Amino acid sequence: MSIQKKKIAMTAIFLPLLLAGCGGGGDSSSNQTNSSTTEDSLDNGTRYYFVDYELNADSDNLTMQYFEVFNKQFKSAESNTSLGEYILTANKLYTPRDIASNSVVLNSITSWTSKSIGDVKTDIKLEKVDISGKNIFDTLFPGYRNLGFDNESNYNEARKLLVSYGKDSFPKGSNCYRIISTKSNQDYFSFNTDIEFNQAFEQFDQ
Repeated sequence: MSIQKKKIAMTAIFLPLLLAGCGGGGDSSSNQTNSSTTEDSLDNGTRYYFVDYELNADSDNLTMQYFEVFNKQFKSAESNTSLGEYILTANKLYTPRDIASNSVVLNSITSWTSKSIGDVKTDIKLEKVDISGKNIFDTLFPGYRNLGFDNESNYNEARKLLVSYGKDSFPKGSNCYRIISTKSNQDYFSFNTDIEFNQAFEQFDQ
């Protein structure tokens, strides 16, 4: 399995107990006896956890964190801070020092609008997936157990997850939200001037 870079994201997932950072909102309708579970909600203070995994040629990185609902939005430490890159649209060039909103408006639990800066937006559609009883590692890393780890990367974080949760399963009532489509409201191009590109312009959308 030759991989230069692979990214796995389980986006916005809520779990009463943070099991490897991925799981589901405990559905109270499926487990009335478990008082620690709550129905999925857009109420202020509700937390949705997510796991993000990036694999590069020489390292891997596993990030686990949560977003908290406030006024039907997700915000993070990057909200209302400097953009940090150039974004070119048909009508405007945004610079790294421009202030970006970097927030997500929750139209519903399965329909979000990601706001980057200005009028640059992306509509995100999700579906709810029941992961009750599913193996934690195999849910986060589908196929990795069978294919094995190649020798091109140390897979350090992935191996730790396999050791810690390779035999564990999500509890009853666990769900996650999986992105099924994204659509930007306009074409745009983002870039940094301190990075040298070794590919033709036509290759950037491949």
